[in-house]
Amino acid sequence: MADAEAVLIAEAVKDLLAAATLSQEIEAERKWLPRKKLSEMEDAIYVTVVPRSQTSEILGRAETAHVYYVDVAVQNRPENLTNAKLDPLAYLVDEIRTLLLGQRLASPTARCIAAKIPGEAEGAIAWPDHLDELRQFTSIMTLTYKLVTI
Repeated sequence: MADAEAVLIAEAVKDLLAAATLSQEIEAERKWLPRKKLSEMEDAIYVTVVPRSQTSEILGRAETAHVYYVDVAVQNRPENLTNAKLDPLAYLVDEIRTLLLGQRLASPTARCIAAKIPGEAEGAIAWPDHLDELRQFTSIMTLTYKLVTI
């Protein structure tokens, strides 16, 4: 059984992240739900890649544009919520955005054309409710991949 394009794109993004040299060591995985138990969050920085949605549009007689949305969640539960602990996590989110934006995947040959961090509160890199209630850093970035087929 063949995998859906959205799954293949999410898997390729996970592989890029797992192979990347970043400022901090991460554990990258592809899942349908970026959830971990709080007790698991203290040991590592978890990066979860989630295929989210897709749209398709006819461009002409022989071309179709497929747009895939992939979420990348960065989660960690530092021992305390100080700037010294949270700033490097925000930097890591920015590193991931920089790494993936504009990157063309080998297979499928989709290209990342946009990266947005909508946050739980518009414009928030880290979700304020998770910081306040769970004492956990959670940032979710939505990547937009475009693939044109003939």
